[in-house]
Amino acid sequence: MVPRTQVIPFTVLSGQSLDLSTCTKYDHSKVLGVVLLPDKNIFGDRIYLEINKETILPRHFNAGLISFRQFLNKEMRRNVYAFEEWALGSEVRMIYKNNDKRSVNIDMVLLTVQGDLQPITKRKKLQIVNVPYTDFSLDDGYEPCEVRAKTDFYFNELTGVFNDHFNYVKTVYDSWLASGEIGVIIRNFLMFLEIPDSATAEDRKKKKERATTLMDNIKAISYIPANAKDLVDAIKKTLSDYLDDTTPEPAISQKDLFALQESVESFIVYNDNHKTLSTLELTVGGQPFYPNEYPIANIVPRYRKSFNETMYKTSMSVQEADIFIRFVYHAIKSDKPHIPTDFSMYFLYNQAVKTS
Repeated sequence: MVPRTQVIPFTVLSGQSLDLSTCTKYDHSKVLGVVLLPDKNIFGDRIYLEINKETILPRHFNAGLISFRQFLNKEMRRNVYAFEEWALGSEVRMIYKNNDKRSVNIDMVLLTVQGDLQPITKRKKLQIVNVPYTDFSLDDGYEPCEVRAKTDFYFNELTGVFNDHFNYVKTVYDSWLASGEIGVIIRNFLMFLEIPDSATAEDRKKKKERATTLMDNIKAISYIPANAKDLVDAIKKTLSDYLDDTTPEPAISQKDLFALQESVESFIVYNDNHKTLSTLELTVGGQPFYPNEYPIANIVPRYRKSFNETMYKTSMSVQEADIFIRFVYHAIKSDKPHIPTDFSMYFLYNQAVKTS
């Protein structure tokens, strides 16, 4: 067997949906996984994926769960949704909903293989159960939310449970850092680093002028919070070394570059460092998976931690088994407002395939 890939690029405009149809390659025998490579954060966007007339990702699947960005994630394969389906020119249909105010460019990567013609005995299936938070305030928190559902009749074996991005830690301060004057300078500096090396004296002169403008803007900053000081210092050193001809081109360490990129990206992505008090209880078929008052922060996929790493893995025979979810939202005590939203529990199954 020879591993292969098929890349399907697409663009979705702000607030729009894209319904795309194509085919897998005829010389690829099976598709073994899918991952998205976007040019911005896509948590909150939704995707539906169908291959060979089989639903791979059901409607309303959070596209951010399977997105990989080099400076946010550790390794692409940790973000891959793995499954097994026939290629051999199979029809691929994808519906993508962009819920952001910006357009997005994405490469959808299908991980494929050549030479595997063994029968598919089990198909991976997903069930999504929505869990709404409640804003009905009690003396010591919020009114619990209880959800009851059943596993699908046609799914035979429950193999894993994971939950969606739960974005209730966005604060005014975080947003200000990313979109305020410091955020603007960081974004302009990152665009400055993308300018190609100077080929002529005129190119070098224009680049120096742009570096000087960036340095002047930094000097004009009215206030630099403590957690942004190192970021600003890294920018100043790069610009200073370039303007003083210490370096022939702008140079910055990979560590500082990642920190700058994360500063304007990660405020959108869940990251509360396990400080939340919100809890979750999950029982399937009478078997407790997460006990009462289990901290949900321990099992939330976020940047640098994929759904594959936070999944509860199991092997349990089910058929219309009872699902019970009890979620209790507790706001962190802070003078900064938190923004809770609904999230979803994802139940992963194997479905037996009849072979002739």
